[in-house]
Amino acid sequence: MKVAALITWLITALGGFYLLGTWIARGALRSPGASRLPRPVIFGHFLLAATGLVVWIV
Repeated sequence: MKVAALITWLITALGGFYLLGTWIARGALRSPGASRLPRPVIFGHFLLAATGLVVWIV
């Protein structure tokens, strides 16, 4: 079960990386009106998710 949870979390993390990359590539960092969410919310979510994954792996 632990391995299945890790694999699922890794797949979810890859999806999140893809979404973040798409968001950045489409210019959300350059134009403030491109997204309804502020930048700190996006990057804070990313950092919390990455930290959770690392802590779970350790």
